[in-house]
Amino acid sequence: MKQRDIQIGRVYITKVSGQLSRVRIDSDSFYGGWNGTNLETGKKVRIKSPARLRFEYRPAAKAESKQSGQGSGSGAHNSPETPKTTPTSNGSPNKAQA
Repeated sequence: MKQRDIQIGRVYITKVSGQLSRVRIDSDSFYGGWNGTNLETGKKVRIKSPARLRFEYRPAAKAESKQSGQGSGSGAHNSPETPKTTPTSNGSPNKAQA
């Protein structure tokens, strides 16, 4: 990322200790870079360069509107069920006897 793209208060996916983590940028660091909080551990971290920031974290939007009845009117398509299969003695899948 570019330094001009970083905003205080936003959450970014960041490489911390060799792992990708969610980090909230809390403030600019006096020594350069940013002070932040690792949201998975709660520890304070210092981001020295924008190269550690991968991209801004955006939580996945829930599909509530699709499941709340705004479909075609028929409730049969909201929860398709796939048949369960179990392997037979020869290794090929067979429908489970339920």
